[in-house]
Amino acid sequence: MTHNQNRHGHGHSDTEKQRRCVVALSECHEGQKALIRSNADIKTLEMGLCSGAPLSVLRKESGAPSMLVALHGQRYIIPMEIAKKILVKPSA
Repeated sequence: MTHNQNRHGHGHSDTEKQRRCVVALSECHEGQKALIRSNADIKTLEMGLCSGAPLSVLRKESGAPSMLVALHGQRYIIPMEIAKKILVKPSA
């Protein structure tokens, strides 16, 4: 068995493992910290929500149209439709 094969003989590359750890910002829960991995929304990119930036989810209520995040000491209201376009890696 090679180091990239699991016990069933299926190979998993490092990029596959990283992808499994990345979720849409909209899937994070209140109080969670994460690192931005990619952002497909130009307006929030211009606001500083770019790859590598750490953020914290301050408020997210079920059914709410937006969520509140903190980034670099600033707070941002992010609509859920845009939060679906921002991929993050949640902190452990």
